[in-house]
Amino acid sequence: MESRKKRSYTAEQREAVLADVRPLGVCAAAQKHGIAQSCVSRWATAAGVKRELGAQSLGSAQPTVAPVELGPLADTPAVSTKRKSAPRGRAAKSYTPSQKALILEDAAKDGVAKAATKHGVSRFSIYEWRHQLALAAVGQGPSPTSGPAVTDIVQQRDAEILSEWRSHPGLGPSQIVNQLRRKSIKVSVHTVRRVMEDAGYRPPKVERKKHDRRYEAIRPNHLWHLDFVQRFIGPSST
Repeated sequence: MESRKKRSYTAEQREAVLADVRPLGVCAAAQKHGIAQSCVSRWATAAGVKRELGAQSLGSAQPTVAPVELGPLADTPAVSTKRKSAPRGRAAKSYTPSQKALILEDAAKDGVAKAATKHGVSRFSIYEWRHQLALAAVGQGPSPTSGPAVTDIVQQRDAEILSEWRSHPGLGPSQIVNQLRRKSIKVSVHTVRRVMEDAGYRPPKVERKKHDRRYEAIRPNHLWHLDFVQRFIGPSST
C-alpha cells in the first residue's frame, strides 16, 4: 500500500488561511481552502489566532461586528468554568429580652458598631430593636426587651404538669415527663416529682422481705418455687 505524500504549504498560504480564520472560524476556513481542519487548528493555536467575537459566519444574516484584536494564546488568562456553589446562609440566632436589653444598653453607651462586635450580633438587628423599642414607647407594639415574668412561666409549667397528672393519675414522674415531651414541653423528672408531691402525690413504698428460707426436694418435681413481682399501678379512674 502506497503511503500518502505529505502536503506542504507556503507561508503565504498559511497567512491566507489564518486571515480567514478570524472572520469565518477554523471549520469554515479549512473548507474554503481545502485543508484539513486539524492543520488549520494547529496553525491558529500556534499563531494565537481566534475567531473574532460577533464575526459573521458563512451564509448567516447577522450584522458584521468590528474586529477585535486578540493576543497570543499564551498571554490569554485561563478562565475557570467551574461553577461556584452558593454560600449557605447562617442559622438565625434568637435572643432573650434580657439579652436584647443588655445589647441596647451597650449600644447606647459605646455605639452600635462596638456593641455588635462585642455581642456577636448584626448592626441591623440592633437598629431594628431600637425601632421596636421606640414604637413600644408610644404604645404601637410589644417591647423587644420585655417578656413574660418568671413567675408566669413557672405557673404555666406547673399547670401543665398537674393537668397531665390528673388526666393519668396512675403515672409516675418519669411517665409524666414522657407525656409532656410529646407536647414539646421539656421539664426534668426532679421538677415534675416536686410539683406532684406539693399537690399531694406520694410515691408508693415497696415492702421488701428477706428470702432466707431454704427448700430441699426429695425427688425431681417434688417442689416448685415461683417468684412474684408486685408493682403499684395506681388507683382506678372508674
